[in-house]
Amino acid sequence: MDIVQLISNLDILSLVIGAFLGTIFSFWYNHFMTRPKLFVAGQGSGGGHGSGFFQNHVCIENRPGLMGFRLGRTTIFGKKILRNIEWGSPFYRSPAQECRASLYDKNTNDFIRPLYWRDPNNHDSITPSVTLNCGEKAELMLFCKLYNEKLKYFVYEPTDHNNIAPRVPDDEVKFNDTREFVIKINHSRYSKPILTFNVGVKRSLSGSLEFSAAGGSTSCG
Repeated sequence: MDIVQLISNLDILSLVIGAFLGTIFSFWYNHFMTRPKLFVAGQGSGGGHGSGFFQNHVCIENRPGLMGFRLGRTTIFGKKILRNIEWGSPFYRSPAQECRASLYDKNTNDFIRPLYWRDPNNHDSITPSVTLNCGEKAELMLFCKLYNEKLKYFVYEPTDHNNIAPRVPDDEVKFNDTREFVIKINHSRYSKPILTFNVGVKRSLSGSLEFSAAGGSTSCG
């Protein structure tokens, strides 16, 4: 039976229902399934550019979609029990255009300041926004501290366009206590944040600082 004969045997109602369902699925897939979706893919820290600084960052990824299921790594008492498991067919997500990140106080929801990205195409460059294609990652810079200021820390900002070493602010805008923050990332196509997550800085009894984000932490003396 050829395709013409098959269609001729179908009633009009079946054709209308089929066309309607096909249109709904196409709209759902193109406008919802393929939207960019950002995840916190990890974090890191180190001396960075310039001397006498400690700074940290989180890694943000526009992760491909998955028609199937994804299980995260399982760790019990610090021992890895199961690795990351993915089963199914991956699919493409649209680019997250011109992603910009902002830092807020978690308790008051007051805006603190914008955050900066390390340019994924040039790690010696800092930019206020990045575009993340499907599967791409970029480092979002967070906090800094001076080695000779044990109890003070501040939000990363480059010295200027040509010098990505951290700008050291006045003492009035530095922090010296345990605080919790919220990071909101927006991109140009949607008004609502595409990703919101918590970060924090904890001051221990010994006076050292511990930076935490997305379930991990980094300690610095």
